[in-house]
Amino acid sequence: RIVQEAIHNARRHGHAKRALISFAREGAACRLAIEDDGVGFDAVGTAAGGMGLRIMRYRAEAVRGACTVTSTPGKGTIVSIDIPSD
Repeated sequence: RIVQEAIHNARRHGHAKRALISFAREGAACRLAIEDDGVGFDAVGTAAGGMGLRIMRYRAEAVRGACTVTSTPGKGTIVSIDIPSD
């Protein structure tokens, strides 16, 4: 659902043409990242974010993980989910 929401946001708000989804596992820890080529946004100025960003953070926290959103206007967005091994 996090990937689905990130792709939805990339298309709807970021007008992205492409998105790269990656998944890496190191032992029991996992990292999921969704990177798009959209218009980006001021991630600092919109720290709380909209409902979609809040839901992604909530879902990551539900599995003891963390959701980080990195974006710069004109340079796209990266949504990273880190789930620790503990």
